[in-house]
Amino acid sequence: MRPLCVPAFSIGVAVAFALILAAPAKGQPIFESILGPIFDRPVYVVSPPGNLHDIFILEQHLGVVLIVRDGQLLPHPFLIVPNISMDVQQGLLGMAFHPDFATNGYVYVAYTDATNALVLQRYVSLAPDQAVPDILMLNLPQPDLDANGGWIGFGPDGFLYVAVGDGQGGPNGDPLGFGQGINNGELYACILRLDVDNGVPYGIPPGNPFLPYAMFDDAIWDFGLRNPWRCSFDRTTGDLWIGDTGWNNAEEVNLHQVGVPGGLNFGWACYDGNFQIGACQPFPAFNAVTLPVHVYDHQGGRCAIVGGYVYRGCSFPAGVVGSYFFGDYCTGEVWRRSPMGGILPVANVGFGLASFGEDGAGELYVCVQTPGAGDVRRLRFATMPEKVDCNENGWLDTCDISAERSEDANGNDIPDECEDCPGPPDGDMNADGMTDGRDIQFFVDAVMAMSTDPADLCHGDFDGSDVMDLPDVPGFVAALLGI
Repeated sequence: MRPLCVPAFSIGVAVAFALILAAPAKGQPIFESILGPIFDRPVYVVSPPGNLHDIFILEQHLGVVLIVRDGQLLPHPFLIVPNISMDVQQGLLGMAFHPDFATNGYVYVAYTDATNALVLQRYVSLAPDQAVPDILMLNLPQPDLDANGGWIGFGPDGFLYVAVGDGQGGPNGDPLGFGQGINNGELYACILRLDVDNGVPYGIPPGNPFLPYAMFDDAIWDFGLRNPWRCSFDRTTGDLWIGDTGWNNAEEVNLHQVGVPGGLNFGWACYDGNFQIGACQPFPAFNAVTLPVHVYDHQGGRCAIVGGYVYRGCSFPAGVVGSYFFGDYCTGEVWRRSPMGGILPVANVGFGLASFGEDGAGELYVCVQTPGAGDVRRLRFATMPEKVDCNENGWLDTCDISAERSEDANGNDIPDECEDCPGPPDGDMNADGMTDGRDIQFFVDAVMAMSTDPADLCHGDFDGSDVMDLPDVPGFVAALLGI
């Protein structure tokens, strides 16, 4: 047989074509590692209100919260939670900063402890970049090692919301009847709404739906949730989004729109997704089920939904803003639900997608628990047009400016490092950093030549005419004299 001869040119073309196909398409969203796979089991990302420089990363089984400041991992943890449970679904699960954290230093932590209880505890930051235990808020024994919930977050009303699963998991559904059994006074399979600023350890906010009924716990806001694994508030509308881990039939995205009173029954365990599998809450006022806004099945190895966020950052164009991002733990698929309700694929981050997170600017992250190589990745464009990302750092220029990564001295929404002339004329015609007598001859020469050189215009075109001329003289003299 004759040997196969392939021209070197053809090989080069084939390799180049393969590289093009492998590269992310222009404008395609990707998840980019912030520090590399240096974490153990990262499980959440959060930032204090108004903080554009720090993200706090929760390590599920190490029981520590780490700080990444402007892309650098600080050497000491922000806080340490002792005696946590180490089961697969347990450990350090959630954290929320008080809306007035900058003033009172309060931060709230949810975790499962060594006694198999879901614990809500307040910590207080008395020194920069560290917090210590303060008040025990809640201790809820868990009947099993799965479906504990653990997300916590402050709503636009200033109250603390706490997601609690039915605490059972496993193949047997809801044998204890917690999903629809809140009339027994149980705090399972529900969302709690707490006033942490009034009462010890907390108060009940006015408007909690079960206040008039003695057989219910007043802290409950919504119920009928198997394992609400990651919830979030839309920072623009105030809507509450809930990713609820399903049982045999479906994974759910549930929605409690702002302004709708509490007391929504999301169906577990009389419904699994859109499938009715049993009898619902017998109490007439609360037996109507609010069905999910989206469900998906377990085909293709999908196993457990991971709820996410409505994107409100500034690194993506208007077509993406307002979309709800969510994913699946097993397959690592990430989707977005558009404001119109359509479901679009975004990316695949691989097995172990444990959580989404959001920073102070509204940018999104994922926590990936790859065995031995836990990773935290930020959502961004693969490439963006130069006109909106002039410094090619993966952020929109307006986002760089709002997050204080770039300055914008002249207020034209273009980072100063991308402009030859980032500010108003300063008279420094020789560009030595000072406006003094050595600039006079350079100015005179530019005016006499009616220069249109960008460097001359940057420092000496005081009248904005795009040419160096006599009307620029008063401005130059004022700059020279420091007036």
